[in-house]
Amino acid sequence: MNTSLKHAFLKFLRRYHLVSPGQSVLVAVSGGIDSVVLLHLFWEWQPLLQLKLGVAHVHHGLRGAEADADAGFVKELAAALGLPFFLRKVDVPTFARNHRYSLEEAARILREAELKHIATQQGYDRIATAHHLKDQVETIFLRLLTGTGFEGLAGIRREKGPFIRPLLFAAKADIEAYARENKLAFRVDQTNKDLRYLRNRVRHRLLPYLEKEFHLHHWERFLNMAFVVDDWARYVEQQVEQAFRTQVKKVGQNKFHLELSIFRGYFTGIQIRLIERIVRELSSTEYQFHYRKFRDFLDWLERRRQGGRWQVAGGILARVSKDQLIFERVEKTRVVDLDVYPDREYTLPELNITFRCQQVDKEKVIFKDDQHMEFVDASRLTFPLRLRTWQAGDRFQPLGLSGSKLVSDFLQEQKAIGRGKRLRLVLLNGDEIVAVVGHRISERYKITPQTTRVLKLEIREL
Repeated sequence: MNTSLKHAFLKFLRRYHLVSPGQSVLVAVSGGIDSVVLLHLFWEWQPLLQLKLGVAHVHHGLRGAEADADAGFVKELAAALGLPFFLRKVDVPTFARNHRYSLEEAARILREAELKHIATQQGYDRIATAHHLKDQVETIFLRLLTGTGFEGLAGIRREKGPFIRPLLFAAKADIEAYARENKLAFRVDQTNKDLRYLRNRVRHRLLPYLEKEFHLHHWERFLNMAFVVDDWARYVEQQVEQAFRTQVKKVGQNKFHLELSIFRGYFTGIQIRLIERIVRELSSTEYQFHYRKFRDFLDWLERRRQGGRWQVAGGILARVSKDQLIFERVEKTRVVDLDVYPDREYTLPELNITFRCQQVDKEKVIFKDDQHMEFVDASRLTFPLRLRTWQAGDRFQPLGLSGSKLVSDFLQEQKAIGRGKRLRLVLLNGDEIVAVVGHRISERYKITPQTTRVLKLEIREL
């Protein structure tokens, strides 16, 4: 029997210290060939490593009877090996629909959450998943195709929190050979061939094309690159934690201060991660600060108005006072204050809407009785515009009127005719109101025969 994978597995575990003698490991088993081989390898080395093993299976609420059969198969496999078995069922379609995730992303989030819950509840130190070398390559190409920061090139992390990936080095052919030689039964998930999923198109079309046309057969070079980036990412994470501990000052329950000069001194990677760390502390939820939004944030810092605030995330605002960059959570309010640019979309979860301003050809403008869509004269605008919650004293000239009116009075009139005050946003060009969003544009910014450029304003419910 060829034992190369068996001993390479042990060597990989030891080289990267993924487990220690006496630890407990929860093995995530879907029933497919990769996870079955992973479980068998752990079971083979269990006496030497003195490990306490458990088997976990997450039923995603997809594929009907096939998924039920997968769960039954894994349960029988665990029983045959004399290992405890834990089953969790999740509703991936509902979660994906409610949170606007793809099915694949929703399944990953729920699966990891359930595995963590089992491990915590049952006292397991590590959670092992069966990601292998080809999975790593697929993930790197997926991130290159859909956009990623430098950490994305680390692909699937060898170790992250309680999760370990002991098969990350293994070629698919070696896993298949091990299963044959050990006569291991396993389940086949037909959705892995469904080309509607981007990962499957990368797996079945892109990678075979690269192998054929560019002779890319040694995928280990991508694994080595990922490990190097992983080391850099770990270093950045350490620097972020050190910066958070030593430079970020907590002021009260919902506010953090950071000297602006110190923040500017960090390189981009640390700046982004540090803001994510602050938001996570303020909101108690994970947050990803996408690069484009980060660039908008830097633009705001350059153009900031005295006392102006910038929305980092739902309920989390940034502002500058003297030489301090201040992040604070605003309780039980719907404060919006952000700079906006043409041809971008802004999601405002606190109002359950998206806002978009888009430059369009004047000839294509069609006026409709739709308050969710308005057109204004773009030639009179200077970007960035400012979208914020209306304030006492705000005044504008509603379309069709010869004089100005307080926004508060205008909104009260809208309420009286049944249009309500739910949307309380104003769009400003400098200090002048262009529109009370979702209600009325200003007379001064209407489309005229002299208009040369048009900006479409659009709001939609999430």
